[in-house]
Amino acid sequence: MTGEPRRDPFRGIDMTQYPDLETGQGLVNVLQRAAEAAGIDVGTIGTRSKAEFAGYTSARIETPRGVIAVNIAVRERRFLVDITQDALHVASGGTTAVAEILELSQLWASGASYEALNARFPDLQVSGLARVLASPDTVAAQWEWLRSAPEFSDELPLLDAVYADNVLRSYFPDLSHRSIELCRSFSDRTDSVSITVLGAGRFRVRACGKDRFEDDYASVEEAVEAARGLLDRHDG
Repeated sequence: MTGEPRRDPFRGIDMTQYPDLETGQGLVNVLQRAAEAAGIDVGTIGTRSKAEFAGYTSARIETPRGVIAVNIAVRERRFLVDITQDALHVASGGTTAVAEILELSQLWASGASYEALNARFPDLQVSGLARVLASPDTVAAQWEWLRSAPEFSDELPLLDAVYADNVLRSYFPDLSHRSIELCRSFSDRTDSVSITVLGAGRFRVRACGKDRFEDDYASVEEAVEAARGLLDRHDG
């Protein structure tokens, strides 16, 4: 009678790229030992899962500032890093060196600015929203980002029409496909008002909160005027 076949915690991974993880019994153990050997405190190094092989190919570094998730690429040696803070995606990048994961984690935990992080790790991609929320004027920064980022170019006619109104541009804009929501701030959506492009030159204005409202308009100018009236009523 033979026993069950030995399970492979690195199944599907080209382990010629990760000999240190194989001999070190996984990513979490390797990171913990490297941090201890270097005498640095980057936070709690572990994993969210309690599965048998959790921590072999992924790790989670919890710091007071947020969480750094680390995974490994399948066919090449690359540690994929993703930083989140209060459920907000902050940045992502990668490295081939365990020591650089720890260095990035230490910088992040110490409160380093995005500029300082990018100066040390140029491949780290900080999200536009994270940069906006770090700005002293989040409303102005959000408008600038939405109106200048190439990924939002299809929405620019709507953005420009709303931004042209002095009242509407004082609100924090949240953009989704063919729709812009105007809020008091990123975290306060109370009594927000949205304008949605319906097509064929028509627009829908919707108000949330206690004074719910929804109506369609034949031009963006009419929609902007209606949205301004709703916001004036809420804040008046």
